[in-house]
This record gives sequence, C-alpha cells and structure tokens, in this order.
Amino acid sequence: MIYTHLKSLLEDKTVVQIQIYGLGGLWNERHNGTGQLAVALKLFEKLKKDFPSLSITSQDPNAYPAEIEYQEQRGIQFYTGHNFCAKRFTDILETENASKVQNPVMIFFAIHLPHPEFEKFLQAHWNPKLLSQIIFISNTFEPVYNFAFYYAKKAVEFSKFCTTIPLPHEPAPPLPLPKFNSLKNQTHVSTFSQIERKFFAFCNTGIHTISYENAKKLINRCS
Repeated sequence: MIYTHLKSLLEDKTVVQIQIYGLGGLWNERHNGTGQLAVALKLFEKLKKDFPSLSITSQDPNAYPAEIEYQEQRGIQFYTGHNFCAKRFTDILETENASKVQNPVMIFFAIHLPHPEFEKFLQAHWNPKLLSQIIFISNTFEPVYNFAFYYAKKAVEFSKFCTTIPLPHEPAPPLPLPKFNSLKNQTHVSTFSQIERKFFAFCNTGIHTISYENAKKLINRCS
C-alpha cells in the first residue's frame, strides 16, 4: 500500500536513501517494531529494483545489541546516537552517482516518532532545499496537545505547510489491558491480535512532502 501511494510521487525523482528512525523495541507488540521493519525492508526491496544505488540506514539509541545485529544482517547501516545528522544524506548527494540522477530524494521512515524527536530532525535539516528533497513516511505532527506548540514548534508548523497522503488503516480496536507473569519478573504476555498489532503499528500514518517554496515559508515562520 505504501509503495503504491509512493510511486505517484516518484515520477521525476530518484530515491537514493531510506532512513529509518525510532522502531522501538522489536519485541514491542503495541508499536510492532518487527512489522514496521518488515514494511521498511519490503519497500527497500521494491525500490531497489528501480534505484540500484539505493542505501538504507536505521537509528535508535535504545536498541539492544541483538536488534542492531538483526538489522545489520539485513543490509541496514545502524546508528545508535541520539543526534540527527544531515551529513548522511548530503554525503550521498555529493557522490558521482547522485550527481548523474534526476532529482535525488531521501525517504524518512518513522512511524512512531515523538514530536520532540521530529523537531530535532527538522532542525538538523533546516534548509529549504534539503527539506524539499525528503519524503516523510510517518505519523502526523499536528499538535496532539496544546503544549506541543511550545516544545515542537517546527514539527507543528511543518504539518501546516506539507502535503499529506493519508494511509488508510483498520478502525481502532479495543485496547486490551496488559497482562504480566509475576513468575517471570513481570515479563509481558501478549494480548494483541494480528489486527490490533497492525493498527497500533501504522495508525495515523501518512506520506508527507513539502515543496521548496513552502519549506522557505516554514523556515521564515519559525525564525
């Protein structure tokens, strides 16, 4: 489904990189980190056929060693730091391959990134040309709470200037109460069905883009 909607945005563009952020614990069934990763890898597989030089990275400061190893075994370059870095994308833009392609873009894949983290990502890429070269596959960054205006102004304003293709999902299922096994140090015992895991993993997700002109307006608004 994501690939189908994405294709309409790529008629005159070349995807050179996918950057994954904040999968969370791959064991986390509420956010279904394994499901998110599976979708990202499937997207990478499909796009790689069209764009052979495509690379993929992932960043999560809280990932366990086994989770890092699992992703690296699948060809993902992993980063563990807290800081966002535009250099990963700009370095690719400066390569000989990227200089030969039409309109190189990067895909930002972050289905459950909190407002403050998206704020930091925007700040690291706070340039109208760079922002217009990123396709965001993520949750919406409209203000869920009024105080989001205070700690994530750029993220909130971005939601006003971007163009969004909402991705449909199942209606919200009832939220089950978590169950814990006291004999195993309160290890979580799954209570989520397959439909519930899919909903919590991709609810409120869309594909967001911002034009160069709107990116300039966004930066002026937040200056």
